[in-house]
This record gives sequence, structure tokens and C-alpha cells, in this order.
Amino acid sequence: MNNNNINVVNTNVGVNTQEDKNSGFIDLCVKKILLHLDETNNSTKLEEFNHFFLQDAQTLKIIFNTIPYNDSVKFITDLYSRGPTTSHSLESFDYHVIPGLGHVIVSVSCKCKFDESGNDKMGNNINNINNNSSTSKRPLYGSAFGVSMQLVLDGNKLIQQQSLNNVIMSLNYNVVYKPTDTLIVI
Repeated sequence: MNNNNINVVNTNVGVNTQEDKNSGFIDLCVKKILLHLDETNNSTKLEEFNHFFLQDAQTLKIIFNTIPYNDSVKFITDLYSRGPTTSHSLESFDYHVIPGLGHVIVSVSCKCKFDESGNDKMGNNINNINNNSSTSKRPLYGSAFGVSMQLVLDGNKLIQQQSLNNVIMSLNYNVVYKPTDTLIVI
């Protein structure tokens, strides 16, 4: 009788692989982007968000619900001065590193609730109606919209240097589901 015992040892138990580290840092980047999209009137945070974007108008591409931007300052200004307060929740994301270029393509699926009170992110009434001073500026969130977001990130800066500065090369944000009971027109 041959008594060959084969012991299988999993060498990855308790060890963080490079892929786990990459995934964790990309997860952090996606969550920070969503938090900045939800930010309200905090100039330091807005300036920090602007630093996420590549500062080269020839390379940077931003599409927000079919509206193209090649300037991150214009995009952020429009986002905060025209749009209502939002609340994003991450559902899932998937990423792929493009060999040779080092770029990271990230596909994000999330839900977004919009403030249906009639106020923008700065608390001003969008419809120019005089608000009663006793009226609360607290957001009144409606049903969740489905959002698809695609990002092209500079993997060399994001993964190797672990920096979020000038990392977003492209952002494509689209509402893919609109609930029937919403007051928001997109």
C-alpha cells in the first residue's frame, strides 16, 4: 500500500496580494469621487475634487448626462451651482488595467437620490421663489435613480504612486434608470 500524503498549503492566506492592494485603492478612489459628487458648498473639498482631474484640456474628457466638458473647473462649477443635492450609494464596480499603457478602466454601478425640495447644492431655491426663512434647507430625497459611471484613470499615478492628484483622465456619468415617482427632470 502506497501511503503518499499530499499536503496542500494555501500560501495566500493572510497575505495581501498586489491585486488586492490595487482593488482596495481603486475602491477608495471610486468612493471618494462619489463623496465629492455629493459634496455641498465646501470650497476646500471642491478644490480637492478639481485636483483629481488631469489638468490637460486636450486629454481630459468629461461627459455628464450627455453634456461634454473638457475643463474640470467648468464641470465642477456647473455641478455645484446648477444641480440639486445628491446622495450616491455604490452598488458595484469592476476594473481592468490596460497592459502597456497602465491606464485603469473602471465601470461603476450606483444609485443616486436627488433632493426634490427645489434647492440647489448651495441651499438656494432653483426656481427663484422666495423661501420662508423658517423653511428647512434639509434635503428631501426622492426615489433612487440608477447611474452608470465609467472612469479612465492614470494607473501609474493611482496604483504606483498611490496619489489621487491628476488621476482622472475621463469620466462618463449617465443616469440609466429614472423612477416613475420622481419630480426631477433630467
